[in-house]
Amino acid sequence: MTVDNAGNVYINDTDANKVRKISPVGGVSTFAGSGTTGITDGAGVAASFNLGGVGNSDITVDGSGNVYVVEWLNEDVRKITPEGVVSTIAGGAGRFGFIDGPGSVASFSNPNAITADAKGNVYVVDGTGAIRTIDPSGMVSTIVNPG
Repeated sequence: MTVDNAGNVYINDTDANKVRKISPVGGVSTFAGSGTTGITDGAGVAASFNLGGVGNSDITVDGSGNVYVVEWLNEDVRKITPEGVVSTIAGGAGRFGFIDGPGSVASFSNPNAITADAKGNVYVVDGTGAIRTIDPSGMVSTIVNPG
């Protein structure tokens, strides 16, 4: 789970393939995800995720309120805007691998941890132990490769 600057808590509901939002006063809502397993981009419940399975699906939020999710089984990184619009920013469609480059070309090997910095960079740890970054333009680079 993660918390934004306004005190909202975001949780990967892995069994339901949804991202839930808990407001500072305790209201719980579905922030994104239809509950159907998939990899569909879209607004709110029109989007689909594959958050369950054997791996991890980590979540983080940046200073602008964008929520980022890594999906182990979809091999991707998803961005959810503060308005709830979901897009795949890197990897995707189960495209397993280890390729740097533009987000639409890049691939991951079981991404399982994620965080973001104040400059808009997103950091992802994948199953190889590599640390990868996605810069604000969407370019994926490997910054640490232990293998």
